[in-house]
Amino acid sequence: MVPTNPNWEGPWHGQVDNAIPSRSLMCAILATLYNLGWTTLHSKDVSKKQLDKDTILFRHQATPVPPWAWFSISFNKGDLLRLIHAPQEMTPAFLSPKSFCSSSYIFNNPDAISEFKCNGYPWFVWDSEAVSIRVLLLSMFYVLEVHGFKLYISLD
Repeated sequence: MVPTNPNWEGPWHGQVDNAIPSRSLMCAILATLYNLGWTTLHSKDVSKKQLDKDTILFRHQATPVPPWAWFSISFNKGDLLRLIHAPQEMTPAFLSPKSFCSSSYIFNNPDAISEFKCNGYPWFVWDSEAVSIRVLLLSMFYVLEVHGFKLYISLD
């Protein structure tokens, strides 16, 4: 099937309008492989070129894997964070008083996509500000853990 949008650039261009489908697709692929016993060993950006893709190493596990609920977190533009297909209780968790998001979600549609405006421009930090983004990520991991989730893989 050919997309009807003439500006559609394929599923792997993460910052354009089709960023949500690309993340949904990748999440579905990873969930399917996991449920078939293929777990990730590591993901790595091996070349550091601007438009390269990550390499993911998988290992087949003979013993059954525990079931997981899957969703994606996406960092967009310089200041947006998206929860893609996340459970509804995650939206208020990302807006709690000690949260890293300064405004309520921009949209929450039937496809379970919530988008938040973050404080400042955390995805474009330099020098000493780089520490603050790591603190923000630790806070996000804590919110996920409190709600029974953990990071499975990080991809660029």
